[in-house]
Amino acid sequence: MIIMIGKRIYIGLFILLWGVAALASSQQSQPEWRKNLDKGDRYGHALMFRHALSCYEKAYADPAIKDSVNIQLRLLKNLADCYDISGNGKLLVQTNMKLRDLAKAKGQDAYVAMSDFMKGKHKHYQGSKDAGYALCLESLDLLQKSPCPQKERELALFYAALTRMYTRDGRYSDAMHMSELQEQAARQIRSSEQDMQRALYRVYVLRTNLLTAEGRAEEADSCYAESQRLGVSDIIVQPDLIPYLRQHQMWQEMLATARKAKKMIREDGDTCGLLMHLILRDEAESLMGLERYQEAARSYKESELINDTLGKQYSQALITTVREAVMQEHILLRHHMFIIILIVGIVFLSVVGGILLYHDRVHHRRNQAMAHNIQKLMYYREQALKHQEKEEDADETEQKEEEMDPDRLRFEAMDRQIMKEELFRNPDFGRDELIRLMGVDKNNLAPIIQRFTGTNVIGYVNGKRMEYAVLLMKEHPEYTLSAISEACGIKSPTTFIRNFRSSYDLTPSEFRKSLEELPPPQ
Repeated sequence: MIIMIGKRIYIGLFILLWGVAALASSQQSQPEWRKNLDKGDRYGHALMFRHALSCYEKAYADPAIKDSVNIQLRLLKNLADCYDISGNGKLLVQTNMKLRDLAKAKGQDAYVAMSDFMKGKHKHYQGSKDAGYALCLESLDLLQKSPCPQKERELALFYAALTRMYTRDGRYSDAMHMSELQEQAARQIRSSEQDMQRALYRVYVLRTNLLTAEGRAEEADSCYAESQRLGVSDIIVQPDLIPYLRQHQMWQEMLATARKAKKMIREDGDTCGLLMHLILRDEAESLMGLERYQEAARSYKESELINDTLGKQYSQALITTVREAVMQEHILLRHHMFIIILIVGIVFLSVVGGILLYHDRVHHRRNQAMAHNIQKLMYYREQALKHQEKEEDADETEQKEEEMDPDRLRFEAMDRQIMKEELFRNPDFGRDELIRLMGVDKNNLAPIIQRFTGTNVIGYVNGKRMEYAVLLMKEHPEYTLSAISEACGIKSPTTFIRNFRSSYDLTPSEFRKSLEELPPPQ
């Protein structure tokens, strides 16, 4: 008999050791992020949210989870809950935005609902009550329609938050409706018996607070008794139990509740947070009710020290936020200035470009008009010369030289000879050749030229050369400007261009280009 018992004990120990070894082996084979996630869940289940937050932050920072959307969403949700409980509003907002953006991008409506509900809840606490309620109810409806793991647990949390919000606003009928829905969801939780018991504890505590605020004392007593019968505690709803205990002057129970919560918070490592400050005030109030004044004074003092610390932290956080906002404003200002300068530059360049384009078009049209006029003048000049030659031949016998102006006869004869023999093409053609051709002294040459041409000697010679240049450009478009300049009797192309521009108010190149666009005069 003893031998049989020993064998059974031995087999039992072997199985136990084998199970422990298998568990240790499986834990060693798990990735680091999984270990941190499971560890954070255990801390969260034990209501040690500060420790849970540290584990979740490590898991979320692990690069190995970047390909797993579900793990990222779960961690972001857990981080947002921890920031919400600890009162870290800045990180809560940032994390909640990340959660919603990722959930929206991946079509995870349940997580979108959780993110929007968190946003609506805080809108309500910040004073935008109507907008907060609307967003929370929309999120509740979306969660009810969406597939979600542990859906009843999340719905119970939604109903609990709405029950608290309606109670604080004095909307007791709405609060009771939400409390009843919360109880239904809590009773359908199947993850574990402990989870269901804790969810029901929250139902009865929040309902006790609601009935106390509504003045329904007997029902409040019944709900309080039911919450105590469950034998569960929850730091999240502990503050909701204080009004009932205070109203009934249950100082001993209030002190026990406060100290139990204080112990849990200290075990979590949060000794200077907002929750500790509130719990210490409740502890001090209960001690005052028990006439334990020295202990109450110590609790009040400790509470005030935490309050001062929180005030400094808040001020520092506010200063940091303001600095970040100012820096961001400076960055945006520089960015806006850059954009403004860029726009002004573009507008300026556009205006300048428009002006240049307009000027170019006007200049082009003017050149066309000038070229057209030159072409017409040259055409009329040729026709006039031909007509003049015919008239002179016809009337040569009838006219008498003594009846005509001798200076005109000499000038016209000289002009015909210059044009016929193209004497102006000689680079040295000038005053002396004109005196010789006209047969006058040097003092009479300039007045005669001025009288019949309206210009001086140099202007007369240059005019002949420029007229010839126009003919060459019309008849020989293949000639270069240097060749035309030399053919006209001007050695320097630069001088030729300057004289042409002075005569016709446009360059030879502009005139040649205009000739390509204009038909010959009719």
